[in-house]
Amino acid sequence: MLHMPVCLTWLDYDANISNPVNYIAVGSMEGAIEIFDVDLVDQIEPLHTFAKTKKKKNKSTKKSSKKTNEGHDGAVLDLCANRLVRQIFASASADETIALWDLSQMKMALHLNKLHKKQVGKCETIVG
Repeated sequence: MLHMPVCLTWLDYDANISNPVNYIAVGSMEGAIEIFDVDLVDQIEPLHTFAKTKKKKNKSTKKSSKKTNEGHDGAVLDLCANRLVRQIFASASADETIALWDLSQMKMALHLNKLHKKQVGKCETIVG
């Protein structure tokens, strides 16, 4: 793990694989969401990271996982998989926003802001 974990959810969607997969999305204090394949033994680096990049003076040349430049400004407090549209999952954050993420394109699908005046601590998928 590269960030301090706060929450997680299980995902079973991968656009490149027709068989079901076992992924875990992990939300962090830093506002990042990391995707791990739990079927891989001794996996240290995430398959993909959704996070805003922070400018650093010392740039590392080591890049083993894919990273996007979109994410939350505050801690990710909850993650929720969508059981009807499996490629979409949601994240709730301390930055008062909710984001919907598209695993088929590996990017943010929708960023809902200005809906809450305090941190968003929970998101749920209602089925039925």
